[in-house]
Amino acid sequence: MQLEEIGKFISQLRKEKNLTQAQLEELIGVDRKQFRNGKMAKSRQILQF
Repeated sequence: MQLEEIGKFISQLRKEKNLTQAQLEELIGVDRKQFRNGKMAKSRQILQF
């Protein structure tokens, strides 16, 4: 899966579960700022969601 496809997939799942971006961040223990700063240490955990 390409990065754009992954983003669309995550967005689709989030919307199907009626979650806001903030709720999803809290659920998986990630802050959006981590991605803006290039820190993706938890990326494997996130994709297992």
